[in-house]
Amino acid sequence: MNRVLAAVVVLFALTGSLLASSPPKPTTSKYFHSAGGGFFGDGEKHGLFYGVTLEVRSPIPDGAVADFLFENPSNPKEPLLATVVITGSPRTISARSPALPTIENNKIYTFRVILYRDETRKEKLGEHSQKLQFSVPEKMFETTFKTQFFQQH
Repeated sequence: MNRVLAAVVVLFALTGSLLASSPPKPTTSKYFHSAGGGFFGDGEKHGLFYGVTLEVRSPIPDGAVADFLFENPSNPKEPLLATVVITGSPRTISARSPALPTIENNKIYTFRVILYRDETRKEKLGEHSQKLQFSVPEKMFETTFKTQFFQQH
């Protein structure tokens, strides 16, 4: 059941099939194109996460670092960080945020990627940003998301 629910959330986030308005369109920057993204849950750990995949458009130096800064629903001034060290010549890179502390239904969230030449982060190569919309039926949000993913411990 948890896997099905997680897949449903991502499907809705990507297709916008439950949205009154169109979901944000994929963006393209010098190094990346947004290939997919959304929100998924891990019912066993009671967590909800961002998940994103970017297509690589231009060669990236081996050892480059991509810092993914995901909008924090609890405090937008303190983004959630996931770091990917890029090796070889990948066609895509993916990242998952730390567990979200909370989420608001029917809201657009933003993530940014800052690409650096190496782990020193002294030379910035580029940036990429994308908006993702979280929207599920209100009844599902109240009965499933609030109880399963954001339980008080």
